[in-house]
Amino acid sequence: MSPDSTALAPGRRAAAAPSPPDGGHRSVVQGTSAQARDGATRAGLDAVATLALRAWP
Repeated sequence: MSPDSTALAPGRRAAAAPSPPDGGHRSVVQGTSAQARDGATRAGLDAVATLALRAWP
């Protein structure tokens, strides 16, 4: 299979991964809390929040 055969057509988006039973929200909150406690940068935490909000249904 060539690399181009897996490319999405223009204007198409990849399907989202299945959501965990809680929608993943609890996992994101717990993960970012642990990262913040362990010294993550504000920019890093903001990036996580941005990605989580993009995945919000």
